[in-house]
Amino acid sequence: MKKPLIAFMWFLASACTPPPSQQPLDDFGPFTGVTVSCGQFQVFVLHQSGTGYLRVFVDDKVMPLGRENTFRVGEDGLSVEYRAFDQDISSMLCNDVMPSVKPRELQRVPATAGVVYVSLSQEDFELYLKGVTYRVNVVLNDVSIDGLAEPLSFRLEGMVVGWLPG
Repeated sequence: MKKPLIAFMWFLASACTPPPSQQPLDDFGPFTGVTVSCGQFQVFVLHQSGTGYLRVFVDDKVMPLGRENTFRVGEDGLSVEYRAFDQDISSMLCNDVMPSVKPRELQRVPATAGVVYVSLSQEDFELYLKGVTYRVNVVLNDVSIDGLAEPLSFRLEGMVVGWLPG
């Protein structure tokens, strides 16, 4: 059963195969899991296993958003990285509920090149300026991460930025 697409952001700053740390990233499989978002501007794309994710973080205090934004990997205020853990972490992202056993981080690999595009509709841009919940579209273009055979390119639409009660 496929997990539903979940997209939410948190406005506060913020198979029997070997474990990810023992296999090359290109054998780790595609990032086809749930998308989750939280933080000042954090977007998580879960690996299908639930034990890893791709994280995109934009510090909008360093790089304030406009309607159309182009950020290059390596710029101050932008972070794109892959992280792997020893257990499923999908329920922990942007959630107040934590498991009794803390997952152990096995791998953290920052992106080395690529471009991240972020766009907001006029309405969402006005909401962003007010500091309330808004939506963004995020496009990763040719984002290189050591260990992946090919650069990543994909689009995430309608990601919600802001604290969602519940």
